[in-house]
Amino acid sequence: MPARLLMYLGRQYDKYIKKIGQNIYGKKQMTLPIPRLVTFYNGMDDVTDRILKLSDSFPKGKDIEKPDVEVTVHMYNIRPLCRSNILDGCKPLIEYSWFIEKVRENRKSMEMMEAVDKAIEVMPEDYGLRGFLKQHQSEVKNMCITEYNEAETMQLFKKEGREEQLIIQVCRKLRKGKSVEQIADALEEDEEYIQKICDAAETYAPDYDEEKVIQAVWNVPMKAV
Repeated sequence: MPARLLMYLGRQYDKYIKKIGQNIYGKKQMTLPIPRLVTFYNGMDDVTDRILKLSDSFPKGKDIEKPDVEVTVHMYNIRPLCRSNILDGCKPLIEYSWFIEKVRENRKSMEMMEAVDKAIEVMPEDYGLRGFLKQHQSEVKNMCITEYNEAETMQLFKKEGREEQLIIQVCRKLRKGKSVEQIADALEEDEEYIQKICDAAETYAPDYDEEKVIQAVWNVPMKAV
């Protein structure tokens, strides 16, 4: 997120400088608005309000030089159950948070388009956000579909990453001569799935090349070398 907001901030400064006609190559010191970087989290993970820093993405170590650039982003969890302090003083955020939770609830039994329509329909009449959502209902549905697909994709990436780590662990234990039963017990995994990995890995014994085994398990064609 800090990297994304850094790029966004650069684009906004570029627009601002052009708008007011300042010369970035001139001798005169420019005057720029002070940036405040904030992101609102409404995902499913249980996270607390925190400060995100660009430097968290930099290499670590005693010999690493101090960076010349830092970006600080304030992240607030706006899900109702988390009760972030920022919600107490911002009614629009409370209303938006309620809307997202209602869409999620509706998604358990509805398609996304219907879930959004229903959430807007049952939104309390005194919510100021209701009129805006109704006026831009089509755009809101498209936005929700995009965000939902992105969230779903991220979950798939996480699942894929966990499976990849499991296959790597199985390969390491196979090199030590462990049986399917021993591996399944040690990793606390379903023996049938461990058997599937071992069957795919058998072709690459005794080295059990992890990348090749992963591709074999996922039925991914090997690249020519």
